Amino acid sequence: MNSVNLKKDNERILLVLDLDGTLLTDDKQITKTTKEYLDMACKQGVELCFATGRNFMTCKDIAIKYDLKVHLICANGAMIKDPFTSKEYYKTTVDWKIARKIAKYASRIDALIHIFTEESWFINKLERSAIEFGDKNGIKPKFIKDIKDWKSLDIIKLVLVDTPQKITQLEEWTLKKRFEIHIIRSDPYSIDITNKEASKGNGVRRIADLLGIEKENIIAVGNYYNDIDMFKVAKIGIAMGNSPDEVKRKADFVVKSNEEDGIVCLVKKFILK
Repeated sequence: MNSVNLKKDNERILLVLDLDGTLLTDDKQITKTTKEYLDMACKQGVELCFATGRNFMTCKDIAIKYDLKVHLICANGAMIKDPFTSKEYYKTTVDWKIARKIAKYASRIDALIHIFTEESWFINKLERSAIEFGDKNGIKPKFIKDIKDWKSLDIIKLVLVDTPQKITQLEEWTLKKRFEIHIIRSDPYSIDITNKEASKGNGVRRIADLLGIEKENIIAVGNYYNDIDMFKVAKIGIAMGNSPDEVKRKADFVVKSNEEDGIVCLVKKFILK
C-alpha cells in the first residue's frame, strides 16, 4: 500500500477520475456539490483528468456540459485528446484483421458487438441498449454489413455485450486465440478490447509525462476492475464505496459511493488546504 503523503504542497497534483460509477451518479450526472469541490481543486492548481472506457465523442460532452478544464483519456487509454480543441495527443488502434475475426465470432454466437472508430459507431445487431445509447448521445449506429473496407477503419475499441456467461465465453475464446490485444472487463455484462498498448494505467503515465507531473503527485480514482491498472501508477489509488470488494482491496483508500458525493470526500482529504 502506498504512503498517503503527496510529494510537496507547492507542486501540481494530477487528479485522475473514472466517469461511470465514480464521478457520475447512476443517472449520469455530476452533482452540484461535487462540481463545486472540483472547481475549488482546480483553483488550487490541480490538473484534472478523466480516464474512461467511453469514446471521445461521449465523454467530451461531459467536460463541456460542466465546463471542466480537463484532460481526456478515452477508450481505456487508446486515445488522449483535448475536449475543447480536439487536439490529439495519443491514439492507438486495433488491427482490422483481428477486429473482423472477433466480430464474426460474436455474430456466430449472437452476441452484440460495438465497433468504435474516432467518428463512427458500428454494431452487428440492433438491440434496445444500442438504441437507447444512440438516442441519449444523439448518434446512430451503422450495421457491420455496411462496412465496405475494414482496412480503412481506425478501430479504437471493440465492446462485446451480452450475459455474463456469454461474455466469459467470448473472453475465453479471444484469449485462446492469443490475439495481440488488451482485454478488460468494464462491467459484468461486457468486455472492452483495445490495442495491447492501451490501458488506463498507460494513459495516466502519458498524461503525467505530458504535464511533467511525477508519480508522487498522482491520485487515481475508480470503481471497477479496469481502474486497478491506474491505481498501480498513482501515489494514491482510491476506490469508490460502490466498487467490488476486489477493487477496494487494491486501493489505498475507499470513499463514499458515486451516489453519496464520494469525490467530495477525497478532495477534502487530499487536496484542499
